[in-house]
Amino acid sequence: MAGLITLGCPLLVEDRLEFVPAEEGTGGSGKVTGTGGKSGSGSKPNGGRGGGNSGPGVGGEAASDGGAESGGSVGTRGGTAGASTSGSGTGGSAAAGLTGSGGRACGVSSVPAAGACPAGCDRCAGGFCIFDCLTQDACKDRKIACPEGLACRVVCGGKASCGGKATVTCPKDYDCELQCSAEDACKEARLTCDNANCNVTCSVGETECEHLAVACAGAQCGAKCIGGKVPSLECGDACACEPCAATN
Repeated sequence: MAGLITLGCPLLVEDRLEFVPAEEGTGGSGKVTGTGGKSGSGSKPNGGRGGGNSGPGVGGEAASDGGAESGGSVGTRGGTAGASTSGSGTGGSAAAGLTGSGGRACGVSSVPAAGACPAGCDRCAGGFCIFDCLTQDACKDRKIACPEGLACRVVCGGKASCGGKATVTCPKDYDCELQCSAEDACKEARLTCDNANCNVTCSVGETECEHLAVACAGAQCGAKCIGGKVPSLECGDACACEPCAATN
């Protein structure tokens, strides 16, 4: 800091002490503020980075010992600016498929969550009401009506167990299955499908499905055989009809 010097120092002059005042002087000062740098600008296609920054540069330091020093360099810091652009694309189109009369894609399984087992079912499992016809003539000539609200499975595992004039009427909105796994098990029976998947399995390869008639509706309808006599599928309005290949 600049200031007035008022003090002196004593001197010995010819055996006398004299007080000699010091000379006045001023200290220097200096502090200069530089100017800020220019902000940068620019553009890039499809997006750039950041904008430019600017700020004041500070230069100079206070002088000492009576001298003054001034200065300061201009600080600049530029950046590039650019407006990013974005584009939008269009995705591929979904594949189209057949739709059954129930509004579902053709062949998609329709089985409800497991719930209470209705009277009339021998047992229930996994959303199916199951009729067990496991001994000879167990369900022969019987009229089996699957209850609504569940999928339905009829298991014909005894000789002629579902033969004669036996009929199976499927539920309206859920899958229906007829399994024939013994001699003449489903011979001359009739399966009437509705608006959900309807399938027959003939797993012996002999006469278990001889003269079995399957009346399809508006959903998927099919049969699986390993040989022997095959069932007759009346395809009607089925979205997919998959009969067994005739072997004789």
